[in-house]
Amino acid sequence: MLHSHHILPKYAGGTDDPSNKVLLTVEAHATAHRLLWEMYGRKEDWLAWQGLAGLIGKDEIMQEVYKLNSVKICNLWKSPAYRQRNTGHTGKLHSPETKQKLRAAKLGTTQSPATRQRRSEAMKLAWKRKPWSTRRSSDAHSTVSNG
Repeated sequence: MLHSHHILPKYAGGTDDPSNKVLLTVEAHATAHRLLWEMYGRKEDWLAWQGLAGLIGKDEIMQEVYKLNSVKICNLWKSPAYRQRNTGHTGKLHSPETKQKLRAAKLGTTQSPATRQRRSEAMKLAWKRKPWSTRRSSDAHSTVSNG
């Protein structure tokens, strides 16, 4: 059985271009990733080597990949340049046509009782914390008279 191996791994900037791929046996593929891990110390190569060599199972690989990607995403969002480029929809208004499409897409959809319960509990916690408000609860009930 032959595996398609990226000479320069995709997570290191490689592409799916045929010139960046080579066919290897499973054993040679595992060895290639072990050598990459020894040379560059990338966790992705360690996981590929261990998985291809049968030293760890798929569940453990998936857990490690999830952790690895979580750290990468957190670090990415800490980058001011990334945050400046990716502001999403902040400060923009939907056109009437887009609003109509969004309404139509939601029409007829319902939430399961479990989802409604989860969202209700989350909102109760949010209202207790009120992270969006800097006012004290006593300030909310005070009134200001103009004379």
